[in-house]
Amino acid sequence: MNEYISFESNVLWPNCNESDPFAQVYLDDKKQKQKTTVQKNMKNPQWNQSFVFNHLTGQNTLHVDVYDKDIFINDKIGSIEIDLHDLYDEGHIDQWYNLPSRYGNSSNGEIHLVLDYQPLKF
Repeated sequence: MNEYISFESNVLWPNCNESDPFAQVYLDDKKQKQKTTVQKNMKNPQWNQSFVFNHLTGQNTLHVDVYDKDIFINDKIGSIEIDLHDLYDEGHIDQWYNLPSRYGNSSNGEIHLVLDYQPLKF
């Protein structure tokens, strides 16, 4: 399939200390991960970055993992998985999503995603 998905995001986590957050974004194929810039000493990062993914049939989940950049091991702040079927139907999603903690017991804030989907035309 010759289609693409674009991604933009901002994060709000009111109960978190300042950190050095970044996000990794990928479809079902982990080999095609894309990464935002690291926001140094930020509580509410605004990446305002766009990523384009070449979409293949069967890739129906967008994965977003948010980390705190550390010298030795990056700490996972939270992650979400988004079913893309609504995006395929609507073509555009502009929504805030709850960002569950690593173990899913609580929330580490919210992430704002703007997603667009378009088939490429030849």
